[in-house]
Amino acid sequence: MSADACALRSRLIAARRSLRVTKGKWNSPDEWIKSLRTDSSAAGRMETMRVLVIGAGIGGLAAAKGLSDAGHEVAVFEHAPELRDGGAAVTIWSNGTAALSQLGVSLDPVGRVLHSLRSITETGRLLWEADLADVTERLGHPTIETPRRLLTGELAAALP
Repeated sequence: MSADACALRSRLIAARRSLRVTKGKWNSPDEWIKSLRTDSSAAGRMETMRVLVIGAGIGGLAAAKGLSDAGHEVAVFEHAPELRDGGAAVTIWSNGTAALSQLGVSLDPVGRVLHSLRSITETGRLLWEADLADVTERLGHPTIETPRRLLTGELAAALP
């Protein structure tokens, strides 16, 4: 394992902070994230949880970032000796870019904003088209396309 891979693995495994426990129901991921930081029902109740996240893929790294930011003591374990960066590009819809923004992960340097999506047959006949500019305007966050390796790198770099 290279020195860079060892350093990254150490950084992924060693995120430690205190946790604020909350209970309740939320209408959106944004409300859930906000409640972890500001829920008055948890005022005065500080507890530390140790959380193991199995898998350093996009979902595991995003979960680790959110849990760490909320005060959890997080350890990420990946079976592979280093982050996997294979695969093609991924499309992240407006709700996903909003969630990543709430986690403090900037997609500006790694993503390309999509303005429309089309599905066509092998003969070129248009099956459907989605105007993403309207969705971006209504929701306040763009739909982007990014190589998986760049997204994984941004998520890993965002961890303590």
